[in-house]
Amino acid sequence: MRRSGFFWQKLIRFEYWPFWVFYFPFLLAGLYFALRARRLLYFSAVNPDMHLGGLFHYSKGRVLFQLASKYRPRTALHEDASKPETFYVRDFEFPFIFKPDFGERGKGVALVRSLKEWRSIYKAVRSPFLIQEYIDYPLEFGVLYYKTGTESGIISIVSKGFLTITGDGETTFGQLLNANIRASGNRDHLQEKFRNRMEEVLPAGESVLLEEIGNHCRGTEFINSNNLITPELVKVFDEIAAPLSGFHYGRFDLKVPSLEDLYAGRNIKVLEVNGVNSEAAHIYDKKMRLKDAYRDVWNQQRLVYRLAKRNIAKGVQTPSLAYFIKALYAYWKA
Repeated sequence: MRRSGFFWQKLIRFEYWPFWVFYFPFLLAGLYFALRARRLLYFSAVNPDMHLGGLFHYSKGRVLFQLASKYRPRTALHEDASKPETFYVRDFEFPFIFKPDFGERGKGVALVRSLKEWRSIYKAVRSPFLIQEYIDYPLEFGVLYYKTGTESGIISIVSKGFLTITGDGETTFGQLLNANIRASGNRDHLQEKFRNRMEEVLPAGESVLLEEIGNHCRGTEFINSNNLITPELVKVFDEIAAPLSGFHYGRFDLKVPSLEDLYAGRNIKVLEVNGVNSEAAHIYDKKMRLKDAYRDVWNQQRLVYRLAKRNIAKGVQTPSLAYFIKALYAYWKA
């Protein structure tokens, strides 16, 4: 497929729109809820123990470590970014996951397969980071969960289809990669990653996993799996979320061997917990219509307002606009 074809597909399919374009209509919605709450930064009250409610620049490691050990991969936080090489994986085997402690949307996340790759990464490290055991389970989900003092629920489940190509016995690896719209946003990286296979012709039916990191910007397909929501599954996440201090809303990104394990609450490994910045990621399903996606985002924002208003009524304070601007500047600068 020519790149011009990609352009028109990305223009039509909102799952490829820039974040700010898709969410622009909800700026007014945010102002509406701020006026109703009489707090410009009302959303920060949703998760009072996370920086700005988990909007940005919060420590993923410090949140993750609150979970029961059976629900998280072996993880270590390295806060001394001036000497990342001193952290070389004392308790980890290759491959392992490297991720910035304050990152979002998969930026900087890498599967590290060798000491050589690790050395190339830590030379560029300038901020706290996490090293995490690589969990090679077949199923990965994003589960958007909320709880109050009297109720809890799941409002979104997305399953993830990882970026792959499949051979036909005639087309080269490079041609298959270049023809894949989901690979187009990360093409240069993938071409470098598989530079020794670009002229290879894949046998018919043979599939190759191109990207192991389950983020949409890395080519992962998000599949609406809200049909999996049951009262029994809510109870599983009630248990998982119970130790989280001041937590009322967020998305659990996790891996699990099977649906049976998921519903039984066993062998679940939570890769990270996101705060008020969490999206109901099922809206990016390729079958989702824009009006339905916007309906779900509206309902999501209304829930955030309801949770925030409840916490504000209980005395939770919200930061000033000046503090927010200062924090945002520091975040962009970093």
